[in-house]
Amino acid sequence: MCTKTIIDADSLRHFTENTKGSAGSQLRNWIRKGHGVIVYTTDYDNKFAEELKCNHRAASLLKDFLDNQKAEVIDHTECSEAERYIPDNPIRKSDDPHVLALAKVSNATVLFSCDGKLRSDFKDTNVLSKVGNRQRANMPDLFNQIPTDVSGRKRRHEFLQQRRCFLK
Repeated sequence: MCTKTIIDADSLRHFTENTKGSAGSQLRNWIRKGHGVIVYTTDYDNKFAEELKCNHRAASLLKDFLDNQKAEVIDHTECSEAERYIPDNPIRKSDDPHVLALAKVSNATVLFSCDGKLRSDFKDTNVLSKVGNRQRANMPDLFNQIPTDVSGRKRRHEFLQQRRCFLK
C-alpha cells in the first residue's frame, strides 16, 4: 500500500525548491523512489488550483508525477461530502477543513505543510481517525535536520518514516 501524501497549497513553493537538502527536494526524491504518492484535488480546493496556476513548476511536477503514477487526483465531490464530517472549532484549530477532508477521503498519512495548526489537526485523532493500523500522529521527519525554506528560515515539515510503495 502506498503512503499517501498531501501538499498544502501554501507549501507548493517549498515543494518546488531545488536547493540540495531542501524539504521540497527531499519530498520529491522520496516520492520518486516509490515511498509514496501525492494525492490532490483541484476542483474542490480552489486555493490549491489557484496556487498551481501561479506556480508553473509545481503544476509541471504534479503532471509528471501523475503521468508516472506517483500522484492521484481525488474526486472533489467526495471531499465536499467528507468535509461535513470534519469537526469545527474548538476541536479543529486550523482553517483548512478541505485539506482534512482530502486526508479523510484519500487515507493520506503524510502532510507537507508549514501550517502548525493544520499539522496539529492532521495528527489529532479527534479530528481525523487512524488509517488502518497507522495513526497520523508522532510521525518522525525524514530529515536529519529541520530544512530551510526559500527565505532561509527553518521550517518543519511532517513526514511519515520511509515505507516502500509498490505501484500496480
